[in-house]
Amino acid sequence: MPQIAISTIPESLSHLPELLARTEGFPAVLSALRMGRSVTVDGAWGSSAALATAALARHAPRTLLVVLAHPRDLDGWIGDLHSFSGLAPVLFPAWDDFRADAYEPNTAVDEIGGQRLRLLKQLEGPNPPPLVLTTLQALIQPVPDRAQLAATRRRLRAGETADLEELAAWLVEQGYRHTEAVELPGEFSRRGGILDVFSPDADSPYRLEFFGDEIESLRRFSPQTQRSLDQLGEVEIMAVQAPSAGAGQRGHFCDYLSEGSWTVLVEVEELREQGRHYLERVADERGLFSVEGVFGHLLRWPSATISALPSPTVEATCHLHVESVERFSGEVGRVRDELDAVAAHDVVLIACHNEGECKRLSEVLAAGQLAQSDRLRLVTGRVRAGFRLIEGVGANGSAQSMIVLGGQELFHREEVRQVQPRRRLESRAIDSFLDLAEGDLVVHVSHGIARYRGMQMVEKEASGRDARAPERGRPARSPARHA
Repeated sequence: MPQIAISTIPESLSHLPELLARTEGFPAVLSALRMGRSVTVDGAWGSSAALATAALARHAPRTLLVVLAHPRDLDGWIGDLHSFSGLAPVLFPAWDDFRADAYEPNTAVDEIGGQRLRLLKQLEGPNPPPLVLTTLQALIQPVPDRAQLAATRRRLRAGETADLEELAAWLVEQGYRHTEAVELPGEFSRRGGILDVFSPDADSPYRLEFFGDEIESLRRFSPQTQRSLDQLGEVEIMAVQAPSAGAGQRGHFCDYLSEGSWTVLVEVEELREQGRHYLERVADERGLFSVEGVFGHLLRWPSATISALPSPTVEATCHLHVESVERFSGEVGRVRDELDAVAAHDVVLIACHNEGECKRLSEVLAAGQLAQSDRLRLVTGRVRAGFRLIEGVGANGSAQSMIVLGGQELFHREEVRQVQPRRRLESRAIDSFLDLAEGDLVVHVSHGIARYRGMQMVEKEASGRDARAPERGRPARSPARHA
């Protein structure tokens, strides 16, 4: 069995995947995946599941799609995967309140819809993202059919001719809103020979400058400052929404994966359970995929099942020798001694968020036996849940192992992070309730955040008048009628 020598201490978390890939069973797993078969990796406790996934990502020919059961785990997995693989995972998000009309024509694109469309566009490009992270809930929700989505796109190149009047009319037909200044996806504006347009699948709007019927220049610009960001040779603009998709016309995310992609299913039984719970919670299941339907799409690709507990299987299997790590007290005065006791013979890697944290923690642990024996390494990165990786048996019969920890585990610090930076959307004060549409989010100067449910007439003291605003946190119960 190939082993990691105890004298070899990795200098960063990104060195661990290749070390793991040389352990017994892992080469067979990689070989089976390359032949298009399914495999299993078990014994993956804590962040070692992300470490095994990062090892697979190093060898995946194209995109590696990682599917989790719980949305709450996305933050930790993004940090783990980035630290272990050196790749920034791209998130495919789910709507919290999916609507059956989400892909109907002229339906406004929200931030989640924009993120989903942008990733689909990336997957169709020549350089798809190598690592994608999502949940089963996101895969239960459909995407536009691939052929239909392609039919709603229009490519424009600098130097080619285009009828500006016809292009503006096409934008209106595709559901774009004509505005004075472009701020949000699905808007366009025209000023003489300049056309600004914000495609729903773009990070920022485009500015097209015409000289007669010729597109003289194409640029991206900031909607906040109106300053140009960069010059482009061509742009692709898509309709605000895909054509109406019936049950037979909906698409699945896996339809956009390119040949050579692999999938990773983390804790299959939890995936199935959470998928069933989600379908039980939704008010309207129209357009959604069943749990088994999602698995059918995922298993079209070579797939790896990762779990903490072993399960009987005839697939190629790698059994990781991983243990959980004892919980620390969190007290500065005791952590050093606790770490010495836990890692009496182990190599220890502690992931700190930055160099400053590494320096402070090294000062706390410097006098300990572990630090003085040169078995401790403080590295930058993130590890959500520490683990002990058993590497083999030494000459004296004792187990050789490596402990990987996150610095926050020593002192019980919880980090609050945003999964992925969201596109900043400008807000403005409104002059009238007529500016609002039902379902819009609003911020009231006195009552805080609310969702506008419309207006209705109520009877009070034998006279009709507009209903007062519903109590904070309690939307109107009956369908709204505009007064």
